[in-house]
Amino acid sequence: MLEDDHWAEKGPNPEFIIDLKKMCMISEFRIIDSKALRPKFPNIADYFISVSETINDENPRQSDWIQVVTAEGQDENYKRNSIDPIKGRYVRFIAKLPAKETVRLYRFEVWGVEYVAPVEPRTIDKIKSNNNWIWISLLVLILLAGGGYFFFKRKEFRF
Repeated sequence: MLEDDHWAEKGPNPEFIIDLKKMCMISEFRIIDSKALRPKFPNIADYFISVSETINDENPRQSDWIQVVTAEGQDENYKRNSIDPIKGRYVRFIAKLPAKETVRLYRFEVWGVEYVAPVEPRTIDKIKSNNNWIWISLLVLILLAGGGYFFFKRKEFRF
C-alpha cells in the first residue's frame, strides 16, 4: 500500500514491482528505510531485488526475474546496493519478514542509464556499395559537365 510519504505492507514477504517504462542499464539501488524518518519502526534487514526485461501480465511472479541483490542483516537507515550493470525494465523488491510485521520504505531509487541498442558495424561490403553510388554520381556530374574524357583517363581504385 502506498501511503502519503512511504510504502507500507503487512504480511509474509511483501513485495512491489516498478515499471521503469523503458529499457535501462541498471547499476545501483538506494533505499531510505523506516528508522531514517520514523525511529519507532524497524528497518528491513533482509530483502531481495530482482530485474526483468519483460513481465508476465497475468502473473508477474512468473516473469523471468534475475536476482541481483540478496541482502541479509542490513539494518542501516540508508542502504546502497551497487551491482554490475544489467539490462532491465522491471524491478522487484521483496522484503523477508514474518507474517505479523509491517514493512515500511520511505524511498526506493533505481540508478542507471537508458539502454541504447548497439549499432551494427559497417562492413567493407557496405562501404564499397556506398562508394559505388559516389562514383556513379561523380560520373553523371562529369558527363553532364562535358568532361567524359577525364572519366576514361581516371585510375580504378578497388578494395
